[in-house]
Amino acid sequence: MAKRRKQQEAEGKDNSFTVLFTALMMILLAFFILLSTLAQVDERRKRLALGSLMGSFGILPGGVGVDRTGEYTLNTNPIMPGVRRQAFMRALGSLFSGAASAGKVEIDVQGGQVILRFRSDVLFPKGVTEVAPSAFGLLDEVAAAILTLGEPVRVEGHTDTSGGAASDRNWRISLQRAVAVARYLEQGGNVPARLLSVAGYAGTRPPPGKQDPERMRRVEIVFSNPLGV
Repeated sequence: MAKRRKQQEAEGKDNSFTVLFTALMMILLAFFILLSTLAQVDERRKRLALGSLMGSFGILPGGVGVDRTGEYTLNTNPIMPGVRRQAFMRALGSLFSGAASAGKVEIDVQGGQVILRFRSDVLFPKGVTEVAPSAFGLLDEVAAAILTLGEPVRVEGHTDTSGGAASDRNWRISLQRAVAVARYLEQGGNVPARLLSVAGYAGTRPPPGKQDPERMRRVEIVFSNPLGV
């Protein structure tokens, strides 16, 4: 009896191994069939599938990443522009909750445009056309939003009307400050120069709302159509 029991136990172990081995082989076979099927899917479907997978893990295609040196890198891959726009709006939300609560920036939506409006005294010391170090962190957040979207923006300088809205001095200051902000976004924020353009309007384009000199002296960063309207 003992001998027969041992024989049955041995046969049971052999059967368990056979079942386990067969199940494993079936799983591997199914895996290879899946790989073969994916290899035949057209390029567009593969990209959509990969984009969906990366989004699930918080990886944003076509947006901003960080390489091994810690520098921002721009990916202009056109996959899933809606994901980039959502990431862009989250970046603006972060900027708004931090800076706007302190009155440093206004965010205005006009048609399809999104305009970031900074008072000059937030970015520049009085009478100076070089960006103040205290504004670097704020502009770094703007640069991250630009890189996330990956689309061109326009940096505009504006002054008040003292000395004449279109005086030579006001034209010069407005343009120099726009150039200074764009230069920081490029050199400090790693935004490619091809995504930046500048313009100076002196005091010829007052902002909407209250028209006091403090609000007129400003730099605006204009996103032409970030919402895809």
